[in-house]
Amino acid sequence: QSEGLQNARERGVRLGRPPAKRPRKFASIYAMFCEEKISARAASQMLNVSPGTFKRWVLEEQENEKNGQETAE
Repeated sequence: QSEGLQNARERGVRLGRPPAKRPRKFASIYAMFCEEKISARAASQMLNVSPGTFKRWVLEEQENEKNGQETAE
């Protein structure tokens, strides 16, 4: 089993659960969060994701903004 996993990694196969995709309404909820109109917990509940997922998305957005990249979705 470990040999098969190692072979898959060498081929570049992604293992594990795929990352959650951001809903379309993420941008508007993210804006409300940045304006401190809602909390991270409330935002995550509105998006039906865990607070950790929402916070990770926020960090990714902030990195994208800092690097001058457009948002993923």
